[in-house]
Amino acid sequence: MAYFPAVRDPGSIDLLLSLIRQTPPPPLVDIDYLRDAGFRRDGDNALVDLLVFLGFTDPDGRPASMWKAYGADPSGRLLADAVRKSYARLYETFPDPEARDADELMPFFKKLTNAQDTDLAFMILTFRVLRDIAGPSSPSAPIPQAQAQRPAQAQAAQPIMPPSSGLSAMRPSGVRIEHAGDMRLRITIEVDASNDPELSALVRAMLAKAMRGSDQRGNSS
Repeated sequence: MAYFPAVRDPGSIDLLLSLIRQTPPPPLVDIDYLRDAGFRRDGDNALVDLLVFLGFTDPDGRPASMWKAYGADPSGRLLADAVRKSYARLYETFPDPEARDADELMPFFKKLTNAQDTDLAFMILTFRVLRDIAGPSSPSAPIPQAQAQRPAQAQAAQPIMPPSSGLSAMRPSGVRIEHAGDMRLRITIEVDASNDPELSALVRAMLAKAMRGSDQRGNSS
């Protein structure tokens, strides 16, 4: 199966890339490094795999030359080309995947990864956040050692969290557990659909599906 990153909190991607711009390459990028840098939320471990996927680090977590080169590239061209190279199979299927609806992209990721629908939604969201941050791609720009690599070891599955980022602006505003015979979990999510209503609708639909599945399992037990 192919690997594509599915970051649960896409807002952390922009923060991580900003950190790379502002700091010299560390000896090793691992979970401890991320936690020391402030990435302590559920799901932030997936950022280690994302860096390998984009070519910022090798599978062992050692920074590649792209780490330093990215800090010296204010245009974002390097990241744009790294995204295009890392998602080469996607661009081979769709020359303009950033312009495609989520319904068109879902079968592509499903076929290559066989992931659950909720994970597929976050794969698409992660790709789109990266494209938004990078901007237009320039195929002629050099990509130092940037290769779409699968992490040496897959991270353990992380709890599903609703995405929260400046790009999708989806944040949980309240979580309440109600006891009335059966226990029910009520989650309130505020969505600013002005930037990308399609992504907002997609993630909300996937979360709703996951919750329905949870209710059905509870009723059958």
